Amino acid sequence: LLYLCDPRSSFVTGSAIKLEANADGTTLRNLELHSAAQAQPTIGTAGGEIDGVTIDHVTQVGLGPSHSPSTIAAGLELSVPTDGWEVVDSSFDLNYFGILVSNQTTDMTVVDSTFGSNAATSVRPSSTFPMRR
Repeated sequence: LLYLCDPRSSFVTGSAIKLEANADGTTLRNLELHSAAQAQPTIGTAGGEIDGVTIDHVTQVGLGPSHSPSTIAAGLELSVPTDGWEVVDSSFDLNYFGILVSNQTTDMTVVDSTFGSNAATSVRPSSTFPMRR
């Protein structure tokens, strides 16, 4: 269990986990993340292309888009080109964006995962990935 900050206290900026270029093949597994971040995603990307990442049994919870202060960030944000990511049995809830894909993402597979009680979910048209339940 990782708290980006005490959920009963004020908000902070910053990501709990930031994957950078050359993080290819990383697996995030069996994590419970709670975020009160305002400007940065709980799990984010930076640098250059990152391929073959697996997110497995990760539970991420923000403060909720209607909570004051609310979580004005994404649970998962892909801001660099990505390919071959898998999100399996995971959830990203109570954020502004459950998932924000703002760069070229290809062949992303989402299986038995949820993005619930978020204000929005955003995927650019240049990104393509199947979502399976």
